Amino acid sequence: MRMTKDSKGEQVHAFVFTGDGRTEFRHLSAICKKLDGTTKVLWFPESPIPLKREKDTGLYSLRNLRQITMEYRQRRLLLAIDREHFGTEAQRSGKELDEAKDFLQKRIRATVADASVLMPQNAFLLRCSFGSQSFDLCLAIRETHEKEIAQLIQFKFHTKIEPVDSQIRSFLKKIKMDEETLIEKCAAKYLAQAFPGLYCALSWIEEQQ
Repeated sequence: MRMTKDSKGEQVHAFVFTGDGRTEFRHLSAICKKLDGTTKVLWFPESPIPLKREKDTGLYSLRNLRQITMEYRQRRLLLAIDREHFGTEAQRSGKELDEAKDFLQKRIRATVADASVLMPQNAFLLRCSFGSQSFDLCLAIRETHEKEIAQLIQFKFHTKIEPVDSQIRSFLKKIKMDEETLIEKCAAKYLAQAFPGLYCALSWIEEQQ
């Protein structure tokens, strides 16, 4: 499995987009190399389609689904989204899937035929459609990337640091690594713990024909 920003001439196995889009490409690319690195292609355009409005982040990025599925002809999609984009009540009660399903049906006017849990509170699968156009949407819920990288450092180097950019940058500078290299150097079991939603979603895609 590998990531690409340009799908020209590629057989795409899944279209990837994000709730805000700053770190996902780098992190996902590095994790893909640990899973396989070559067999399947994930298409993650730098700017897939223009945002309709400035607040099209988080669940509002789902506004782009109709164009992605109908214009780009994608039937398998992965949305990486930070948990903070869900409502407080959904986070507190573990009902992120319910909120996503409700958003799809009421705001996006998509039909949700089935919604299932791939990993509790971390990864969900929704089988949806716009009319006769069906698609599978996998939601990978992330903590902040600072928390994930800090946890990975703790697993790999047995060193606990605060999940803030300054401490992460300082530690990575000391060991002469960037975040992508750190991910590539870590065992798969550590990635599955530090990035549970992403790792679970990518594993699901890896299993699909």
